[in-house]
Amino acid sequence: MKPFFRPVVIAAVFSAGLIAFSALAPNGGLRAQGRLQEEIADYERRNRDLEKANQALALEIEALSGNPKVLERTAREALGLVRADEVVFNFEP
Repeated sequence: MKPFFRPVVIAAVFSAGLIAFSALAPNGGLRAQGRLQEEIADYERRNRDLEKANQALALEIEALSGNPKVLERTAREALGLVRADEVVFNFEP
């Protein structure tokens, strides 16, 4: 090997080692990128779930605001309301 090329080869090997180390380092590089991609996928899944829940709530709001009987039935079920002329029987085991 010629004396001129020896330092160049040493520098190239050292640079390649540094690049490989930085790509595989535990606090960065490819591992961190994989973790971030998993986190992004998790947030996207959660966003889809929340969008479905929002759509269901929008449909419920529409049904409650459009029909007074649906509103009354929902309030009675959720809050346990009864009319003055009704009698409620509670059967507990």
